[in-house]
Amino acid sequence: MTTRFLMSGLPLVALVSCASDEVREGPKPPPAASEWTVADPAKLKFSAVEVPGGLDVSEKGKLISRVRCAKPIERWVFVKEGRDIVIRCSNAGAPATIELYDSHTAIQRDSVAADQVINGRPAWATSLADSQQ
Repeated sequence: MTTRFLMSGLPLVALVSCASDEVREGPKPPPAASEWTVADPAKLKFSAVEVPGGLDVSEKGKLISRVRCAKPIERWVFVKEGRDIVIRCSNAGAPATIELYDSHTAIQRDSVAADQVINGRPAWATSLADSQQ
């Protein structure tokens, strides 16, 4: 009977100790935040040129993809060592959006309103958000 009590009490102790760490340390940053930092241009083997309607992405001078946006581009950055591109775009008077594209395939992976990036989430959009809350 004593063994049953100890075994049933053990999970409760584990749960209590996990919760106390979160309270002491506060909220944790997004787990993938470091991989979404702006890539160092000197270390990239990719380049991009703004063209009407989007970006032309090249690797060693050879065109590999054409990223097309519905709105004019305000700013853009390479992330994840150039594998992805984050683009901030907007029309005059309209809210800005931040879009995530694969730099090799030009496939859009995600999109969020620029004013909806809150507390570093989504992590991929923080570099071009309205504010760094």
